[in-house]
Amino acid sequence: MSGPNFLTITEQVAVYLRGEIMQARWIGTMPGMNHLAPELEVNAKTVEAALRLLEAEGILVSQGAGRPRRIELPPGKKARASMKIAILTYSVQVRQLDYMLKIQHRLAKAGHHAFFPAQSLTELGMDN
Repeated sequence: MSGPNFLTITEQVAVYLRGEIMQARWIGTMPGMNHLAPELEVNAKTVEAALRLLEAEGILVSQGAGRPRRIELPPGKKARASMKIAILTYSVQVRQLDYMLKIQHRLAKAGHHAFFPAQSLTELGMDN
């Protein structure tokens, strides 16, 4: 029996970036490590190592020092654009209803980011 197989932080970042690429967050070229590191709250060297892992997989192609990496999806793979969807409800209590949670989960399963804004329509004064 072997122990659990934990991913390193570099591998976790690579998994996240791969997923974002497949969701068409970036098209054409990839942002560099100095842009991604603050967003991911990791060291720039960790991001650079993750980008090199994606290069080794063939998802990214280096274009030389100081130039953005080109995104190359494997043959037969097509990026699917995801949407960020705010579900506005009449009141905060409606958010906990079974059908609202099912809607949120179905959207997430389809690859979209569904969320409830901080305020309801009532709290925003749109209850007329």
